[in-house]
Amino acid sequence: MKLMWFRRDLRVKDNLALTKACEGGEPVIAVFFETHEQWKSHHMAPIQADLICRRLQVLRQELEALNIPLIVKSVGTFSDINPVLAQLCQEYQIADIYSTKDYEFDEVTRDNGISGLLSLTSTSLHTFDHKCIFSPGTIVNGDGNTYRVFTPFKKAWVKKFIQMPPQH
Repeated sequence: MKLMWFRRDLRVKDNLALTKACEGGEPVIAVFFETHEQWKSHHMAPIQADLICRRLQVLRQELEALNIPLIVKSVGTFSDINPVLAQLCQEYQIADIYSTKDYEFDEVTRDNGISGLLSLTSTSLHTFDHKCIFSPGTIVNGDGNTYRVFTPFKKAWVKKFIQMPPQH
């Protein structure tokens, strides 16, 4: 069985991670972790938390149309996700977890912890870019280092963008 882990991208359409999770015809379940203490430490506005809750209701309906159940788990912080995710993987015999990448410090730390946890199991984590045209760290100077000045970075970014093959 496969697990689609929804984070910020609470949508069915144009969701590469969900598309990949659905490939192959294996059953898929979805999960979303409400991290209220983490949200508070990140100064999330109450209206944003309300939007997430309302969007989850719509997402649940959209996923039901695809025969994918949505599990919503409430935990305190990102570190509290690990044991709950491990339990879900064991309970549902999850072989693969699909999600989109986050690039912020706490989120990268969370994902590194999850990767460490999963390395001890037979479950694989597959993450996909979704927020940017180029992943962080892929626009580098001639020495292979990230740019420290904006204008040369911008020129390299535009050059790489122009060279991209058209998307259909």
